[in-house]
Amino acid sequence: MSDNKSGRVLLEVIGYGALAALLCRALVMAPLINFVLLLTPTPFIMITVRRGWLWSAVSIGVALAVLYLTGGVIAVLVFAVLVIPTVVILAWFFKRKSDAFYAALASSVVVAVAGILLVQAVKWATGREIFDYIQQALRTLFSTTDMNAGIFSMLRPQQGEPISPEDMAVAVTAIFKIMLPSMIMILSLSAGFINMMAAGRWLKKYGADISDIQPFHEWALPNDAAKGLLSIAVVGLVGMLFGISGFDMVFATIMGVLNFIFAIQGLATLDYIMIMSNMSVVARTALMILNFVIFQLMLTMLGVAEQIFHIRRNIKNRYNGGMDS
Repeated sequence: MSDNKSGRVLLEVIGYGALAALLCRALVMAPLINFVLLLTPTPFIMITVRRGWLWSAVSIGVALAVLYLTGGVIAVLVFAVLVIPTVVILAWFFKRKSDAFYAALASSVVVAVAGILLVQAVKWATGREIFDYIQQALRTLFSTTDMNAGIFSMLRPQQGEPISPEDMAVAVTAIFKIMLPSMIMILSLSAGFINMMAAGRWLKKYGADISDIQPFHEWALPNDAAKGLLSIAVVGLVGMLFGISGFDMVFATIMGVLNFIFAIQGLATLDYIMIMSNMSVVARTALMILNFVIFQLMLTMLGVAEQIFHIRRNIKNRYNGGMDS
């Protein structure tokens, strides 16, 4: 590699690392749009596959340094535990030209384990639970918010009774504690599959020699997998109805996973319909982001309808022929 090319690559990896860290700090507390942080591993995966492990380590090192300067040890710990495993697993699978589905699944499992370890790692490193930091951040957020408006009034002990930012932070943190298993499961699945699709698509665009990535508009949940998930949900529901301890959270977690999976299938179905309507890539992307952020329940319903009625297959049969990705 020439000196000029090495210099360009160095600037590229430093820029990626610094930008990723700054975006994490800027968007972490931003409602609705902070879901884009799930894509944080994607540029590092691309660097690893295209440039090699050394350049990826440099880029991640820059990101960790910027996070330490702007957010301290906790920001570094969260980034390292939640981002690096996804980068390593997906890049390794891409380099081996393995099946993309299994790459995403393996990455999701690793991220889930990492998320569980993160909760303990924060306590080991700081002597405080991660929920203490969440409560502190929420207290700061709520101190600048109208506590009498909208959803905040629903958490009052009695209607009409004032609620302080401190009380609100305690109430919301308690909800976080209850929903933690569901949140870890859904976020790990999101991180694995979204980064697999995003990184795989861009790597293909840049000519990287990786296994074929199924076009997103063709993604579908296998029938056997859907039946298996629904069977587990029924077991969780029965356990909850019989009052068995812990099954309420099992059922909530399973329903959260099902909601996410069918929302993704609904999004793929929507993308297919928009492609058949000859909509531009920019318009499709904007509408998909808007729908995923605001109308996720409708996407879930569309995903369930696709699973039952095979909407895309019927459209394809009606118009006699497939389409290019």
